[in-house]
Amino acid sequence: MEIKNPSREHSALLTQATYQLGEKGVSKDNRVANANKMVEQTGYVVNSQHSNSEVTAYQHKDDPNNIFIAHRGTKVDTDRRNKNHNDITADLMTAVGLGGHDAKMRRRKHKTNSIIKALNPSQLHMGGHSLGGGTLNHTIANSKKVREKLTSAKTFNAAAHPVFSNGSAVSAKVKKELDDKVENHRIKNDPVSAGFLSGNVSFGKLKTHSVKHDSNKGKSFLQNLVESSTILGKAKRFTEKGIHAHAISHFHDGSIKKKKKSKK
Repeated sequence: MEIKNPSREHSALLTQATYQLGEKGVSKDNRVANANKMVEQTGYVVNSQHSNSEVTAYQHKDDPNNIFIAHRGTKVDTDRRNKNHNDITADLMTAVGLGGHDAKMRRRKHKTNSIIKALNPSQLHMGGHSLGGGTLNHTIANSKKVREKLTSAKTFNAAAHPVFSNGSAVSAKVKKELDDKVENHRIKNDPVSAGFLSGNVSFGKLKTHSVKHDSNKGKSFLQNLVESSTILGKAKRFTEKGIHAHAISHFHDGSIKKKKKSKK
């Protein structure tokens, strides 16, 4: 039976489930079980041996040589002793165009290479959200091993700088090869992936989507009046809109507005 490439929805689910593997205070067996429950409809299962808190390896139930590798996004952690504390640092490095020099970028590239070496996939699909989208694009750009095996990749609101490539620049030849395999999906008003708006896309197709956001929902009449008529209130609403747009769940839960077909 031929297995189709993972859809945008399934790729987003597989990518979102990486956050389960990054949960603190939960045994690895339970984290893996929670991730598998989330992605049950995709046909993929977690390979716990080759997964860690940053990078998750999946194998398809009907073909173990069909692999999906997902890079986890930003995990906010105020404990400096925990390596996840550095996720914010990595985001800031990307914001100033120094993402390619961050240790997390290199560490995730090496982990991805080790998974490919161990599992030797006949099909390789990949996904990443936020910081994870940035590290995924960096890995693809800097690993020949990944590019040789790559079947498809989808990023979701990936961290991107409007000018600098964050170490993800590729040659014209490589770009041409990747443009047919990589899709960078973003939600309008997402601040993390705003760098894509300048056209600074190293490779892959850029697909921008819209979702509905009601700034008035759950607020009193007075609160809405204040927010809509003051500078601070408008700034608060702008921030809320950006946070709402950044959620990875939009890419698989039906939130994305369907584009109207033009009448002929």
